[in-house]
Amino acid sequence: MSKRRPVNRVALALGLIIITAFAGLSVARPLSVIPGPEGARAVFYGVQFSADSGVLRASSLDALPTGYTWVSNAPSDAAIAKAALRYEPLGIQIVGPSWYYLNDAAALHTELNRPAFVMSDPLGFGTQSRAITFSSLTPTLTGATLTKRTVYMIPAEFIVQINADPSSGVYTWRDLRLWYALDTNVWLNAFAAGGLPEQDPIVENGTIRRTAAAFRGAFPVIAWVGAYQDWQFKDPQGNIRTTPPDENARAFVSVSPSLQGRVIDMFKSPSSRYELGFTSEIVANPQLLEQTLKASISGLPDPRFASTVYFPITLSGFGAYVKPTGLFGSYLSHEKWYPAIYYRVRVLYAVYGEWVYVWTKQTEQQVAPKWENRTATVTVTTDPLSGALGGLTAWLSNPFNLAALGIFGGLFLVAVILIILAIFAPGLLGFLGAAAGRKRRP
Repeated sequence: MSKRRPVNRVALALGLIIITAFAGLSVARPLSVIPGPEGARAVFYGVQFSADSGVLRASSLDALPTGYTWVSNAPSDAAIAKAALRYEPLGIQIVGPSWYYLNDAAALHTELNRPAFVMSDPLGFGTQSRAITFSSLTPTLTGATLTKRTVYMIPAEFIVQINADPSSGVYTWRDLRLWYALDTNVWLNAFAAGGLPEQDPIVENGTIRRTAAAFRGAFPVIAWVGAYQDWQFKDPQGNIRTTPPDENARAFVSVSPSLQGRVIDMFKSPSSRYELGFTSEIVANPQLLEQTLKASISGLPDPRFASTVYFPITLSGFGAYVKPTGLFGSYLSHEKWYPAIYYRVRVLYAVYGEWVYVWTKQTEQQVAPKWENRTATVTVTTDPLSGALGGLTAWLSNPFNLAALGIFGGLFLVAVILIILAIFAPGLLGFLGAAAGRKRRP
């Protein structure tokens, strides 16, 4: 009958002490596994004709007000149209465009592209995706339980374009809100079934093993305007121009938000603001971001987090501009300028998971895992002169070396003096030697 080895309490205690040192620490580093931005999606959600009315959803083809119709309700390529009034005056050439600005037909078109990694960042967050890991240790009667939560920070970018259809009339859209949705359904579907990849997994052995792994969700942290261009017009030849035909055209493109770097207001629903407390100052500061994430993630699941959020773009005024080019400023000849604007909407997403490891006592064989905190590696290259001077300085800083150097220097000085006397004053050297000999006689 084999004897069971006693538990090595020292090894177990040492292991628990080392693993405790890791618990509670947050470690941020570049990703070895990357949940890419293709898991995020931006789609057109609906249109709101006034602040008092509800949002009419494109997906369900909600009925629009009289005179308006859906041209397309595709999530990434939607359009609505307005019919002209039956009564029409003599024409722009005779009466000018004022009536047409209020009553003409028009078509409004919006497009969204696929997500991409952010290539530049006005908030200073940087282009690098990263993983932030928080660990906590709970002692048990048989060992300990280590809970590891990793948050993957994924910056993504979408391009949103809005343009007035040049094949339609010159009606000016006013006080219109276009609503867009940001969702993480692709991530949810992928990781709920297959699991979220783990950053720096712990090696399992007879002492430690993983007992649970769970994808805990994905949510947007903050969104902002990465770039904005409002003065894009199509001239009669179909060419894109980035400056308005004249100053009067500026009043025909009035949208919000319209400032590069501005944070975009997000909503859990069109009537409920999405409040997370992640400001641009927090996102731009890695330490503050980690602290805020740690405070939020510790209370999972946090009801404030939402996998789908919404944001509006408000068109206070948006439509074609008619520029008179006729004799004496008349509209007998004129140009119609149809505006097109685009946004680079940048969103920082948090994708997070949880892994649980159990640390157990092992009686058949003691295996103490080597927990070692990763440190930066530094390599130093020194030129020969700097290396020699550095070595000399280090040698002289030793007091025993200084004492030896003093003795050697004194002996060397005496030897030099004796050599000089032997060459230039041999008589004096003989006299000193004789005197020293008489001193030693009794």
